[in-house]
Amino acid sequence: CIYLNQLTRSTSNSNGGFVGNFKGRFVVTNCYTTANVSGGIHIGAFSGYTHGSRFSRIENCFATGIPASITEEKQGGFSGDPYGSVKNCFYRADITNVNSNYATAVSLDEFATDEFAEKLGDAFVKGDSCPTLKCFA
Repeated sequence: CIYLNQLTRSTSNSNGGFVGNFKGRFVVTNCYTTANVSGGIHIGAFSGYTHGSRFSRIENCFATGIPASITEEKQGGFSGDPYGSVKNCFYRADITNVNSNYATAVSLDEFATDEFAEKLGDAFVKGDSCPTLKCFA
């Protein structure tokens, strides 16, 4: 799954480049977004508010967008307010004033390498500026 557009929502409390609000039991794997996100309280480049069960997880995902929250308290490079398992997930290292939320910061140059695509697993291949899913290559 992929989301590539700009997202601006100032009326919602939870905004993310991929999803604003995860609740309940969920599994998200092999997804990415390049969207810039603004507005709200819980803001993340990938997800705004992530409240799942102990069975919930996000794996092998990344976000290259920039989050801009009304308050920096719940602003994350990857997720604004995470609860659940976040494994092998990445966000832009040049974003300042964000919490890391169990994801790893990488440079824009690193996003464009073969090595980074390999870190994400078999579903991804190297793209021009970041990995892309094999099904879209």
